[in-house]
Amino acid sequence: MTDPREEALAVVAAHLAREEERWRRENPDKVRFYLLSAPDDPPIFSADGQSILRTVVAALRENRIDADTPFMTLDAVDAVGGYTGEIAVLIQAVSPVLTGILGAWLQSKAGRKVRLKIGDIEVEAGTVQEAEQLLRHAQALQTSQGGTKNEA
Repeated sequence: MTDPREEALAVVAAHLAREEERWRRENPDKVRFYLLSAPDDPPIFSADGQSILRTVVAALRENRIDADTPFMTLDAVDAVGGYTGEIAVLIQAVSPVLTGILGAWLQSKAGRKVRLKIGDIEVEAGTVQEAEQLLRHAQALQTSQGGTKNEA
């Protein structure tokens, strides 16, 4: 007899894996960054948490960086929806300007991190220097993956 909780978790994990694979097929030239809050940051879906994320989204727009910044709506009386903290950009948008925006977010509060996801690879940065390395890593990975796809 199987555990219903484990069964439900397996179903959710399979769904997320299918969604990830679909996203990668539809967005082969994009990389995703996740802004990971510090332990003492306000919850992401609070008014204060959204204010913090809006500053990052505004900086992206002000610098004309075309980014997908998913927004979630919660259907409840007291719920606060908003930005999820995910940023997807074309690999060509990875630049010193993007590094500066992510670095400013990291430096504004100890304990914050940026996670980069390309395919099955995830890397985290907690400092501006690590963020710079992370972005260089993103460009190198995307170049190598793109080269592999073109050879096939």
